[in-house]
Amino acid sequence: MKILFLTPRLPFPPKSGGQIKTFKTIKLLAKKYKVFLVCFCSNSKKTTAKKPLEKICQRVEVIVSPYPTAEFKDIKTFIFRSLFSPLPFIVFRHYHREMKDLVERLIKKEKFEALHIDHLAMASYLPKKKEGLWFLEEHNIESEINWGIFKKESWNKFKIFSFLEALKAILYEKRIIPKFDYIFAISKEDKKKLVRLGAKKEKVFFLPTSFEIRNLFSSQKRTSLILFVGGLAWWPNKDGLLWFYEKVYPLVKKEIPKVKLVIIGAHPPKEIARIGEEDSSVQVKGYLPEIKPFLSQAGVFIVPIRAGSGVRIKILDALSFGLPVVSTKKGAEGIVNKDEGGLILADEPEKFAKTIIDILKNKKLAEELSRAGLEFIKNRYNEEKTRLVLEKVYQRVSH
Repeated sequence: MKILFLTPRLPFPPKSGGQIKTFKTIKLLAKKYKVFLVCFCSNSKKTTAKKPLEKICQRVEVIVSPYPTAEFKDIKTFIFRSLFSPLPFIVFRHYHREMKDLVERLIKKEKFEALHIDHLAMASYLPKKKEGLWFLEEHNIESEINWGIFKKESWNKFKIFSFLEALKAILYEKRIIPKFDYIFAISKEDKKKLVRLGAKKEKVFFLPTSFEIRNLFSSQKRTSLILFVGGLAWWPNKDGLLWFYEKVYPLVKKEIPKVKLVIIGAHPPKEIARIGEEDSSVQVKGYLPEIKPFLSQAGVFIVPIRAGSGVRIKILDALSFGLPVVSTKKGAEGIVNKDEGGLILADEPEKFAKTIIDILKNKKLAEELSRAGLEFIKNRYNEEKTRLVLEKVYQRVSH
């Protein structure tokens, strides 16, 4: 069977949550089927990263465009143009004439049995004439993300933009989602949301992202280091970090004066960069190709997100390394809804701070959470579970 797999970003190296999820899906599909991968890359120098993918895929095509990954401040004119489009910005910014022509040529030449759209952002490349089965792998409910930003953001141009985007996104989702034969939801919660947006319940399947156990945690090596990892251009990450630094971090510092906060993620906005410049206990590292040295030192991993959708892959990644995780309920959405598996939930600043303090001061508690997290990943997010879901759905193509 031949599969045309469309994804917004070159999924190698798999560093971000989205890239990790996409790469694992491609890797599993390529073991059994012929996968033709088509994606975007921000510049021509980075296209060399496709070489490992060429070893597992039948073919890899990369379109170079800065728009899918550009920061808002660098594409203001492009954003203004999007206001006059019925497409939500996440779709508008991923539409490229060269990509459309490439997809059309491949479909005409290869006669694919399956078209796998990875993330709704690529749904604009669905062909007019339907051949074979269409699959959607969902990463987020875009309308929910924008609505969450609208509710949290103070009144400004961005708040108005988020409101318009939420409206555009929900109209687009309701129109596009029913077109797919099968949908892979990132969580059981999102599965229910997709059904409300028009997907047939029996056509939506929860597809867990698989992780290997890579225990780096040993309380004997721990320092009083709080670690955050995530793309800093994404509004929910920025909002969550500012809330954490202003409301939670001072309470932790009062109890543990030598505590350190390390923030790792591409494109830190000026508000986050300023924290690192003004507070010697905070390090803003930006993007790092290798973060294991920090994972091996961290005493606790934080996810202080207050808006968003989908699943925070970084939580699962941290648990697979054996790190205790403290998250808001919104941050842990789609993974757990109570304290479980090495993950403790806290929405109030006082509880968030107290939980961090307890973990950093109590080695026994930290070790118990570490073991619980590793067991949680081993039982619920293993490769076999992911493979079985993919095979169960994809075997329908040949029937």
